[in-house]
Amino acid sequence: MTIENIQGLSALHAQAANGQSTGAVDSGAFADALERAIEATNAQIAEGDAYAQALSAGQPVSLHETVLAVEKADIATRAFISVKSRAIEAYQEVMRMQI
Repeated sequence: MTIENIQGLSALHAQAANGQSTGAVDSGAFADALERAIEATNAQIAEGDAYAQALSAGQPVSLHETVLAVEKADIATRAFISVKSRAIEAYQEVMRMQI
């Protein structure tokens, strides 16, 4: 019985020998996801504001669409604040850990 090489193991071994990181986690992935979430939340808020301003200026905007846009912005803001709070709690928990 012969044992075949595991696919990709030699590449990981070469990276480790060269001192490169072998972790599969991209350090910028969290920052990119956070940036996209902030941009999406800001877009929802801007849309809600635009509908509210148009309605208050007397432009032909449906009250139903305005309320929906404002509620979407509110939900997006609450969700982002919740994620932010959880991230801060996780950071504080990590900082309390003893090494």
